[in-house]
Amino acid sequence: MNVLEYFGLNEQPFRIGPDPRYLFYSGQVKEAIAKCEYMARDRVGPIYMYGPIGSGKTSILRRITERLSTDKRYTVAYVISANVRRPNTFLKVIMEAFDVPTAARMMLI
Repeated sequence: MNVLEYFGLNEQPFRIGPDPRYLFYSGQVKEAIAKCEYMARDRVGPIYMYGPIGSGKTSILRRITERLSTDKRYTVAYVISANVRRPNTFLKVIMEAFDVPTAARMMLI
């Protein structure tokens, strides 16, 4: 007997990442989602989100991705790298996330 049958569950209870279905819409979460959607839809600029571990950053990003994924005009990429120390390295990570050719990548082709 597996865990699902034993406890009468419909889905696995533990996941590696957060599930946006269980995001609690506090005032701050609603405001963050509204600001991020505005910035993405009106192309205001890149969206930066930071905060302590467990504060809901990934859940908010996944919820925004779900909302924007229905519109083919938007491409979403997660750039998660805590060890980027130089601006050029950060730019390279972003360009690779969007498959933009760089001089280093062109030399490999």
